[in-house]
Amino acid sequence: MSETLRYQLVVLAVAGTVFLVNLGGARLFDEDEPKNAACGQEMFAAGEWIVPSFNGELRTDKPILLYWCMLASFHVLGVNEWSARLPSALFAVGTTLLVYQLGRRLFFAPGGFWAALVLATSVMFDVAGRAATPDSTFVFFTTLTLLMFVVATSR
Repeated sequence: MSETLRYQLVVLAVAGTVFLVNLGGARLFDEDEPKNAACGQEMFAAGEWIVPSFNGELRTDKPILLYWCMLASFHVLGVNEWSARLPSALFAVGTTLLVYQLGRRLFFAPGGFWAALVLATSVMFDVAGRAATPDSTFVFFTTLTLLMFVVATSR
């Protein structure tokens, strides 16, 4: 097994544990998380994939990708806290793997490994990665963009 694969598996195991264990254990909290999940639940109940609504009114406060991911999760796992938070958790796990790749390409494999572990165990990143909000989605795609830039310019 290569060093890169070993590092990625450890990062995946740590991030998966941090973000997925007891994901639905707490009730939805804050102001945004219940509204986002309720919007996804309304869209799920109506069979709607295009127009997000909350309490029957158009909700354009958040990007539609968050609701699409929630809808997919609701279809597979049912409507509950765990499935509402799952997309954010998966994006957070993905972000830690992207950070490993960034660190590996910019510096060296152990540096990327430690950077990914530090990110996966950082409190504020953990809170965002375990909440039904678009924060993890934004961070994932921003990090992916940075990685794509590094790959494109390092040739």
